[in-house]
Amino acid sequence: MPNDDVSRPEVFRFLWENADVLGIDQSYYLKVENVVPSARIGPDGFVVVESVADYVQQLEVTLADARLLAPEEFTSLDHLPGDTPVKFWGGGTIIFDQFGRVKYHLFKRLDDWSRQSRRLQYLVRRGLHDTRDRYGFSLGTPAGLRFALLHRPDERAGEAW
Repeated sequence: MPNDDVSRPEVFRFLWENADVLGIDQSYYLKVENVVPSARIGPDGFVVVESVADYVQQLEVTLADARLLAPEEFTSLDHLPGDTPVKFWGGGTIIFDQFGRVKYHLFKRLDDWSRQSRRLQYLVRRGLHDTRDRYGFSLGTPAGLRFALLHRPDERAGEAW
C-alpha cells in the first residue's frame, strides 16, 4: 500500500467491510487519517515491509444527547446545560503485513462511554473549551499559535532563564 492516495480509500473499504471483526461501530463517522509504508530489518535480518494505517471516529452531539446514549456515565456533569455541544473521539492504528493482512490492531472505541465521560469531566474541570463553549472540539487557538503555546514558559518549572 505505498501510494497514500490509493491506500486511504482501500483501507477505508477494508475497515468498513471488516468492522464487525475489528470491533468498529459503523454508526459513527470514520476517516482514515494516514497510511504510511514502513520498512525495517526483522530479527532474522530480512527486510520487513508493512503499512501502518491510522483512523479516527467522531461524534458531535449535545450533552443532552450524550446523556441519552449513556445516562449513568454523564450524571456528574448535571451542572452543564443540556444544549452544550460536545465532541467524542475514538480511533485506532492497524499494521498490515506485506500481504495486506492485519498484523496488529490497537484502538479506543468511540462508544466507550466511561472513557468519554472521564475525558469530558477533565475538559470541564480544566475549562478547556473553544470560543463557543463547546467541549472536545478545539481550544479556539489559531493554528499558528498552537505550537507556540506548547512551548510557553512554565511558572512551576525549576529553572528560570
